[in-house]
Amino acid sequence: MKSTFLLLALLLCFDLFSQNCLPGYYRNGNDCVPCATGRFSNVAGAVSDTVCKLCGPGTYNPKVGQTKCTPAPPGAFVSTMGATDFKLCALGTFQDGYSSTACVLSPKGYYAPFKGMSQALPAPVGAYVDTTGDSTYRLCPPGKYSDSLASKKCKGCELGKFNPNSGQNKCTDAPIGAFVSTYEQTKFDLCPPGKYNPIFGHTACVSSGIGYYAPFEGMANPLPAPKGSYVSTEGDSTFHLCPPGFYSDSTGKSSCKPCARGTYSSGYGQVDCIKSPLGAYVDIEGATTFRLSPPGMYVDSVGAKYAKPCPKGTYTNAYGSSFCISAPVGAYVDQSGAKEYKLCPPGKYNDQTGADTCKLCNAGYYNPDAGKTECLPCATGKFSSTTGASTCLDCAIGTYANTIANSFCLPCSGCNDSNPLTIDICNPSTGACVNYSAGAKMDIAGSLQLKPLPGPPQNPAEGAIYFDTTVKAIKVYDGTIWYSLK
Repeated sequence: MKSTFLLLALLLCFDLFSQNCLPGYYRNGNDCVPCATGRFSNVAGAVSDTVCKLCGPGTYNPKVGQTKCTPAPPGAFVSTMGATDFKLCALGTFQDGYSSTACVLSPKGYYAPFKGMSQALPAPVGAYVDTTGDSTYRLCPPGKYSDSLASKKCKGCELGKFNPNSGQNKCTDAPIGAFVSTYEQTKFDLCPPGKYNPIFGHTACVSSGIGYYAPFEGMANPLPAPKGSYVSTEGDSTFHLCPPGFYSDSTGKSSCKPCARGTYSSGYGQVDCIKSPLGAYVDIEGATTFRLSPPGMYVDSVGAKYAKPCPKGTYTNAYGSSFCISAPVGAYVDQSGAKEYKLCPPGKYNDQTGADTCKLCNAGYYNPDAGKTECLPCATGKFSSTTGASTCLDCAIGTYANTIANSFCLPCSGCNDSNPLTIDICNPSTGACVNYSAGAKMDIAGSLQLKPLPGPPQNPAEGAIYFDTTVKAIKVYDGTIWYSLK
């Protein structure tokens, strides 16, 4: 640097000594005068200021004694002659070359935010410039976006997308459970109850199908109807409980199933049906309760579809019986479905429970009362010759039975003493002969059979007796007259 200044000094001294001015100077008397600012001269030994030329447009000269002008730098310009300085490009303009006489307006999509810019800047992503000569960019408003540099305008959000903020380089997909059905939206809408959306960026929601429901806004997926309920229509926001008599044992059902025969449900929302208990039955589908078995019927298992009649020999007189009662001893049940038992009638008996018939008393036995468990033997002097007797008969005069349980009486034997004044018979209980003399009192235990006559006998004696078949009366002779006994 020092050597350069020394060389210039030597040259100046040489020119002064030789009386010739250097370029950029001119002679004025004995002095070399420098060309003024805004001018230049490249002629040596000039003797007049006419050699000092004005700097042309696009150049300038801020110093005196210059041999050339300086070109305006990028980002600046010189629009006049003889400029001593350049001017910076204004906001919204730029210049990328030297020696420019003017600046260029920033084009659409670009902006020049400072003075003296050599290049316009592209609008950043999320922004745009829609006019020339702009010094700033503008952010894309909500609902729009810009995904590239130097955008002249923003793009609107597509269907299924939204943008809630300014200056975005893309739009956001509608989330699951929501939708965007129009362009340039700043927000999404939640799916209403009864609809759902499992996909991002969707333009509409889907109605929940049958068996499913969507109870809230913004659901991504519908819910299956829980057990004990159903959903029978599309787009439902709630499920419905199965009514009494119906059930649902799995999720996602469009209808409930009726309870099968033998089962019932009495409440809402049942997941299963209840088996009818012992002593009850259900004979229809979709029952809300069970039925008690009526008297004469029984149910001996749970889940029965019908009641069974009590078999012969058994009965039940109550509702809701799970078993039948055996007829007690002394009684019987001779038909199925009986509500009560019957006592064995006189002449019959029963010594076992659960009988459907009674047994007849054997010959020689009898039963005077109902409901007996055994028959009684005929006493001595009595007999029963048939089965099923309710009483025993007295042995007739002239016969006897000296043991019990006789089915017939034996004839008296050896009792005739050939005395016409006595009655010769035997004791009916022992067979021993008894002779009754005239005037004796004879006690007759049992029956005495008189010989029937259509009229009085001939030559009657006092005290004679007979049965008159004409008047149907017993007649007694007092020695004079026959009297009727009634």
